[in-house]
Amino acid sequence: ENCRPPSSAAGHETVNGIRGMAHEFGIVTTWKAYLDLSDPAPARSPNIRSELQSSGVSLVDCPRNGRKDVADKMMIVDMVTYALDKPQPGTIILISGDRDFAYAVSVLRMRKWAVVVVMP
Repeated sequence: ENCRPPSSAAGHETVNGIRGMAHEFGIVTTWKAYLDLSDPAPARSPNIRSELQSSGVSLVDCPRNGRKDVADKMMIVDMVTYALDKPQPGTIILISGDRDFAYAVSVLRMRKWAVVVVMP
């Protein structure tokens, strides 16, 4: 919701840049992008969605339906579920400009998860 891909870059270029940074922390096993697919904003165009998906990014539809913070809540649940399902230690990379993740990130770090927060 608050971290759109650059409008000047193709989806695969954005993915390649992020992937390069992520590989500094290990292999990438899961990569999700959260968005409201009904949002007509240019960053949600079919081209960029297709490029993200063909580059290995799973798109998670977060329909707002008049509610706020839908994507944030889904991301927090997915991070915690991932940590519960995977052997630790591991690394989670969160790309967001939102401070609402601070508590979840702190709890994961207390459980010896490395959490890398990238703010655009």
